[in-house]
Amino acid sequence: MFLSLAGYLQTPFLRYPDIYHDQVAFTSEGDIWIGNWRTGETKRLTVDTGVERDPSFSPDGKWISFSGEYDGTRQAYIIPSTGGIPRKLTSIEGVRTVTSWTQDGKSIVTRLTGFPTNYRYVTVPIAGGLPKDVPLEFASHISMGPTEGDFAFTRFNRWSMAWFNYIGGMANQIWIRQGGKFKELTQLSGTSEFPVWLKDRIYFANEQGAKFSLMSVPVAGGKPRVEIEASPLEIRELSTDGEKLVFEKGTEVVVFDPASKAQKPLDIALASDLIHMQRHQVPSDKVIGNVSITPTGKRVLVESRGQVLSLPVGEGEAKIWKAKPGVRYRTPSMSPDAKLIAYFGDEAREMNLYVANADGTGERQITHEKNGQLVYYIWSPDSKSVLLYDSKMRVRLVDVATGSEKLIRTASLAWAMPLSSFSPDSRYIATTAISNSTIFGQVEIYDTKTGKTEVVSDKLASDAAAEFSRDGNYLVLLSTRNLLPEWDMILNQLNTSNPVIALLVPLRSDVPNPLAPKDGSEPVKPEEKKPEEKNADAEKPGIEFDGFMDRRIELPIPPGKWRQISMVDGKVLVADGEQIKVLELASKSVNDLTSGPGFNLSTDGKKLLVAEGAKFRVIDIDSGAAKPASFGGLRLTVEPAREWENIYWDSWRLLRDYFYVENMHGVDWNAIGERYSKFLPNVHSRDDLDELIRWLQAELGSSHQYIAPGDRNDTKARVASGGLGIDIAEDPSGFYKITKLIRGDRFRTADRSPLLNAGPKVTEGMFLIEVAGVPAKVGIDPFENLLGRAGQVVSVKVNSRPTAEGATTLMVKPVASENRMRKLEWAEQNRKYVTEKTNGRIGYIYVGAMGELDMRDFIIQFLAQRDKEAIVFDDRFNNGGNIQEAINRILSSRLSGFFNMRNSKEQFTRQQDFFDGPMACLINEFDISCGEEFPHRFRDLKLGPIIGRRTMGGEVGSDPGWPLIDGGTIMVPNYGFWSPTKGWEIEGRGVEPDIDVPSDPAAFVQGRDPQMDKALEVLMKKLPATPPAPATQPKDRVRSRGGR
Repeated sequence: MFLSLAGYLQTPFLRYPDIYHDQVAFTSEGDIWIGNWRTGETKRLTVDTGVERDPSFSPDGKWISFSGEYDGTRQAYIIPSTGGIPRKLTSIEGVRTVTSWTQDGKSIVTRLTGFPTNYRYVTVPIAGGLPKDVPLEFASHISMGPTEGDFAFTRFNRWSMAWFNYIGGMANQIWIRQGGKFKELTQLSGTSEFPVWLKDRIYFANEQGAKFSLMSVPVAGGKPRVEIEASPLEIRELSTDGEKLVFEKGTEVVVFDPASKAQKPLDIALASDLIHMQRHQVPSDKVIGNVSITPTGKRVLVESRGQVLSLPVGEGEAKIWKAKPGVRYRTPSMSPDAKLIAYFGDEAREMNLYVANADGTGERQITHEKNGQLVYYIWSPDSKSVLLYDSKMRVRLVDVATGSEKLIRTASLAWAMPLSSFSPDSRYIATTAISNSTIFGQVEIYDTKTGKTEVVSDKLASDAAAEFSRDGNYLVLLSTRNLLPEWDMILNQLNTSNPVIALLVPLRSDVPNPLAPKDGSEPVKPEEKKPEEKNADAEKPGIEFDGFMDRRIELPIPPGKWRQISMVDGKVLVADGEQIKVLELASKSVNDLTSGPGFNLSTDGKKLLVAEGAKFRVIDIDSGAAKPASFGGLRLTVEPAREWENIYWDSWRLLRDYFYVENMHGVDWNAIGERYSKFLPNVHSRDDLDELIRWLQAELGSSHQYIAPGDRNDTKARVASGGLGIDIAEDPSGFYKITKLIRGDRFRTADRSPLLNAGPKVTEGMFLIEVAGVPAKVGIDPFENLLGRAGQVVSVKVNSRPTAEGATTLMVKPVASENRMRKLEWAEQNRKYVTEKTNGRIGYIYVGAMGELDMRDFIIQFLAQRDKEAIVFDDRFNNGGNIQEAINRILSSRLSGFFNMRNSKEQFTRQQDFFDGPMACLINEFDISCGEEFPHRFRDLKLGPIIGRRTMGGEVGSDPGWPLIDGGTIMVPNYGFWSPTKGWEIEGRGVEPDIDVPSDPAAFVQGRDPQMDKALEVLMKKLPATPPAPATQPKDRVRSRGGR
């Protein structure tokens, strides 16, 4: 074991440093360490399965503040710098980092997730008490100056993005607040981050063209100067003790003397047990990939943590069938004759197809890939070949014995393998192609004997999921032919629902219709004939392609959202992602078989496997009886260092093979992979690996690059916060006073303070007496006992007087997050401002994102404000999604005319959703993805002016996300936006406003919104001096003779 780790005993990643004289505090291996930067002596200050990070010395050096996860949620703590018991300071939602201390050392400065988005800052008293807002609308980093209330800051939180060479609207400049006034100190190219106020200068990291330099600028303003010349190693997380600077540079921590310009990398050796690198065992049912059922359904093959397991159905032994440290095995499947098991493996640093005997011996590599991902495959019924799908969207037929292959077709618009099927004799292959013009699925059948492909769909609907019946006489498929639209009850549109029907097509004209009406007369017993001898070499009948779809039979399965279909032994099975039904052809009856996302049929057609997460059950199709597949307590051995190396190169390959343009933005991707792989020996935890992969991603200079962490070898359960949806203030009585009850947008009671749902007895100005049985006295965190209790009933006592006597007890259910209700309330306050400012003439609609919930919010706001003369659409802080076209389609509807109803004062129109008044759209630097596509399309449709600031510049997509060996996920930008007239758009620079209006930090403190005010000014100029009278019905027609 010692020898296997010898190459990994280099200095680990040192993160989030702070300095106090000779001492440097930093995070490594998920814990806080403190060391002497002159002598190299170090000691571990915290030990916990959670992550402790962001250490910051108090001004006197006696304390260190940090963020920790001791209770399962990230909160703010302090600990003596000499060691001791950490003291928790917060129990609130959204703690991200603890950044520094106030000048007097009485409070810590903490970054929280804000609303409607981004970060806000608070100061938290170390003696106990409520957090106090720092007067900023939003900020990324702040550094306290020498005088109380003064600080340097950056505004946009792009520092955490995997994105070098950034040129979008979020590029940061350095700001200060001094004497209550705000000033922008820099106007540099690239982006400037991590400001630190040191004497009369602000020091910061500047990135231009993926090169990083240390710079400074005078507090009084002036020309910035370079302190350390640019290099490819990222400089980040600057901090100071007032004399020296400390910062991350690559994996190192560097101490910098501004006076002498001397740089000293922290030269230390951590006395660590390397807990995150220790060989350990994990449950085998925690990280599940692809699964398959064996030919007769007696066992289930499972991909788990890069290993292949063989699990018994019912009684039997669970086994590890294939495993090798540092190698990822995927997608195991047994051949129909049960002799071989095929699987993917990346032992050669590329994913290839392998086969081995059923007992694991005799491994053979079948493919020899040089690049690209192998996505999925299916066996041919004769066990001689597999149909293989790769990341280049190629469908390949591979001979298992020789490795020779044929290209069947190249797909379109399909990252996953289209559902495909072999005919029972292995001659024909049915698959689905996507038409580039109609985006319809079209079923194709490939003849392996002739090499010809026949399109059998009639191109009138979208067909998919075609599968041959086990007797070789039929093809079943799914088709969108139930197009019976229904009126939407709210929007002026017709919707289709349950569009998919199940079809059965006889492959030849002599194959009977199994659903044909039958004669009820007494059958005549046929004469017995001697059975003819079957010629095994006789050629089986082929497929009659002429009139193929004309022979289709619509099965009596209710239309739905079916995704999968199979036919076996007089039964047709369908699944829609939630339920599995079976049609008995003989009786024409449809019954529920089981619930589940889908199924995997055994080769003999008697069993089906249903997998829901790590729960597998095998169901007998005839009886419906189910047996579970058992993991049998099996545990898997993990060697973290080897697993991390696998994750690194797997991530590198996934980026190489799925990035939306083949040239990788001009980057030498091989060189980049080798450059950062040299840091693998410095990786001592999964968090270190995530940072290394972030650098890898960032070299591509693209948006939408994320990585979701996998197994941190962390046994601590995550605990959600509990909130009451209230703001409170300390009262001289010693109790907390309720200063605000969050009411959201008043539309749904779920989006407001749970105290309001407990009855009409609670109002602002009342006192909070007790929460969950604990007195709510000043100096005691009243919300600490709500951690982990979201959705559970707890008691809250309130009173109109600051006393427990006569208090009212309310039974409430705390919420896990207050963000939504607070965001809705923020939007509601904006709406009230617009109403008051314009005397009710202009409406306000906030579009915070582009998901289904946001479409609901849009509908709520839009329909209720169609009586306004103009509307402001606030797209600021929009974090994207995919619904912009649905919204813009409604906004582009124009009035054609009205219909009258005699005796009715009101009219109606076919354009029920129309809005004919002027509109404007607000944007800012935080808009990303579909949140940028919305104003881009808004402008294309000439709906109104775009007002605000240039957007983030992130208009590529990353979907669906690719799993890694330990359960993590890497998101690869795999599709980008372009137009036929302008080429690539939005990604990079973002969407430019028609009217540029910066957001002003001073205006926020003063309660002003310059961007909103400009939009109202523009719209009011377009309105007449007085509201126009409603359109009125013309005079009655005269149709008598001589009338007109």
